[in-house]
Amino acid sequence: MGRLIDALFNRMIGGQYDKLEGAAETGKWYEVDTPGAVSADGTVWHGFMKKGSENKVIVCFFGGGVSLDEYTAARGYSAVKEGGAYSDTFSQGMYAMAGCIARFGIGSRGKKNPFRNWSVIVVPYATGDFHIGCGEVEYTALTGEKKTLYQHGCLNFRLMMKEALKHIEAKKTDAVLVTGGSAGGFGSALLADDVFDYFPHASHLAVAVDAGLMVSEKWRDAAVNRWHAPKEICDRLKTDNITVDSLVALSRKRGKSVKILFDCAVRDAALSTFQAYLYGIDHVADRKDGDVFQSILKRSVERMRDEIPGIGVYIFEKITDKENALMQHTILSVPFAFRKFCGNKNPVQWGYDCIYGTVESYGLELLEKKY
Repeated sequence: MGRLIDALFNRMIGGQYDKLEGAAETGKWYEVDTPGAVSADGTVWHGFMKKGSENKVIVCFFGGGVSLDEYTAARGYSAVKEGGAYSDTFSQGMYAMAGCIARFGIGSRGKKNPFRNWSVIVVPYATGDFHIGCGEVEYTALTGEKKTLYQHGCLNFRLMMKEALKHIEAKKTDAVLVTGGSAGGFGSALLADDVFDYFPHASHLAVAVDAGLMVSEKWRDAAVNRWHAPKEICDRLKTDNITVDSLVALSRKRGKSVKILFDCAVRDAALSTFQAYLYGIDHVADRKDGDVFQSILKRSVERMRDEIPGIGVYIFEKITDKENALMQHTILSVPFAFRKFCGNKNPVQWGYDCIYGTVESYGLELLEKKY
């Protein structure tokens, strides 16, 4: 019954999507069947897409937590009523996320959105592996039962691209933006190079990582031994910063042919909470955790600007917890996407302008601000 309620709720929030059968109509959103794709619990997984009127494509990765060890594996959202570590079934928020992208964010049809006529390929999550998994891992559930966690994020991504490109002509595509928020932000950094390979003739390539940043010595071990990620992805992971490692590798491989963008609230509430867990503190973030995340963000931005020529950075404030000065998590696919936070420019317009013009950065002074 719980999963049925989840599904009904997410359909109300996210809207109804017709199954894609036959040719896709321009401007219409669809639910796309992806035979063989599964969520973490082994149930069916599928994607979403909209065919645009221009030969330009956004590939957007959803978020939904992470499972990187035995403890988090046992604590999917289905296992813990008050919230776990990651989405382990497709029904958990996926329709709502698709609805946000289609109605409010970077995939919307609003006149303020410069991407409104682009095709959009949406890659949902529910595998706990930052979209790069290609295998399974056994774990012990909270009930004591032995279970299998299907960390098929990369396999699902490939199946979704196969289906979507039956309706979008890759050879005619001249611009590609890879993006995603939260875990999808990590996914966009990790898989941007793979996405670009699908569009060999595109002259404008860009990746925009939206609030995908945490540090941990566990990343490479999780990628190799739990997620069974492709070797070429694992080989890029040199430090405790999986996002920056991936973007630096992308820059070195593709050079000036790709625009690399990164955005984040200066004291992101959700990332502060997860970062606390990675440091051994399992609680909802407080002011101290916000301080820690802000310092990590500052160091990460400094490294990106040092090692990635021409990177664009958008740091913003939108406080959601006044007591602890904690802030909005993700921005490109939520109703605030068109609010002008910095430099009289909203984050969506900033991204578009960077793709087709000079890459600029905003809000860097916030990294030094005391809260």
